Amino acid sequence: NSRAMRRPRLTASRARQLAGWQVCSLLLTTTGFTSQRLADRGINAPTAQSFATYVCLILHTLRRAPPSRQAGEPVRRGWPWWQWLLLALADVEGNYLIVRAYQYTDITSVTLLDAFAVPVVMAISSVAMRARYSRRQLVGVLFSLAGLVVLVGTDALLQPMHRC
Repeated sequence: NSRAMRRPRLTASRARQLAGWQVCSLLLTTTGFTSQRLADRGINAPTAQSFATYVCLILHTLRRAPPSRQAGEPVRRGWPWWQWLLLALADVEGNYLIVRAYQYTDITSVTLLDAFAVPVVMAISSVAMRARYSRRQLVGVLFSLAGLVVLVGTDALLQPMHRC
């Protein structure tokens, strides 16, 4: 069963997907950086600051959308429209609050809170919804937690320098 053991190859399609998500990640990082700079200047525009990220996500979603259903084909069962709407509202509100947080704290604290959300959501979903995660996903969470430790340690080491 050597086929199951083979590592996936980097095809052109996968490379485009990877590049697209890297662009999205770059937009999120830029949003964080500019949010801190704007907050330092007293400017508060969280929704406008996330606009480019949402445009990127919409374009990706529309490109990946399945073709329209032909007459006579069965209707695909999925989430009802109102559940998608609730999910979108929760996402927009979450991004709004993260960008708004820069008005009250620094980029390190916001990054810590944002990064800690992934392990917390995984823990809650495994308890509340009995979700199961693969070893690869758990290793990813460990990397995330290790990054949090590095951020806290760096902040603690650099804090005395900021007081001088």
